[in-house]
Amino acid sequence: MRMLWSVMFALAACGGSQKAAEPTAPAAPAPAAPAPVSKTAADDAAKLNEQGKEAMFANQPDDAEVKFRSALALDAQPLYAFNLCVAQYTLGKLGEANQACKTASAAPDAALAGKANKMLEKIADEAKKQGITLPP
Repeated sequence: MRMLWSVMFALAACGGSQKAAEPTAPAAPAPAAPAPVSKTAADDAAKLNEQGKEAMFANQPDDAEVKFRSALALDAQPLYAFNLCVAQYTLGKLGEANQACKTASAAPDAALAGKANKMLEKIADEAKKQGITLPP
């Protein structure tokens, strides 16, 4: 139960709106930017993300995972990847959570990237405890 509450806190902490990072010149070639998303798709994704958070707080991580995955499919926001990571971690899907958090850790928002990196550490620790080898 302690793990669930710490995960819920992490999820709640990332529920606000994201601030756009100020543009800077990348040191290395930046990954390809996601395709522009229509306002309708972005709005639908935001609603799905909110529904996913509600499901997590209602202790329904299976439903939350579906909502976050759907939000991410509509709009490739790092926040949605992070929330998906948290839901998958809660469900014990460590390999999938690891991949989602890797996506979120590349966020231009340093705070979100930091939270994703902390979750990656938790995932690695749990995988080690369970004798699971995570993909690179």
